[in-house]
Amino acid sequence: MSAFDRALNRLENLGKIDINEHHRLDNEKNEHRVGKLLQSVGGNAKLNLPGNVIDIPYEYINYVIYNYNHNAIPLETLEKALECYYLNIEDISDIFFHTIRPAI
Repeated sequence: MSAFDRALNRLENLGKIDINEHHRLDNEKNEHRVGKLLQSVGGNAKLNLPGNVIDIPYEYINYVIYNYNHNAIPLETLEKALECYYLNIEDISDIFFHTIRPAI
C-alpha cells in the first residue's frame, strides 16, 4: 500500500472525504500513472484504446482447409476464412482439392 493510499484511508476514516471521493481520487491517481507510463515508452493515450485486430492462430486455416477438403464446409466458408488471413483460393492451391463439389 502506497503513502497515497494510506493518506486516502486516513482522510476517509477522519470523515474528511467520503467513499465516493476516495474512489474518485484513487481512479485519478491511476489515470495519471497510466499516462506517465505511456509517455515513458513514447506513446500516448491512443495506445490504451482497444484495436480492431483479431489474432487468429495459424492452425485455424489448416483446420478450415481440411474441413473443405472433406466436404464439411462450403467453398464460401473457405473463402471467408481465407479473407481473415488476406489469402485467396490461388494462394492455397497446392493444399486444397480442385474437385467440383455439389453445394452443401
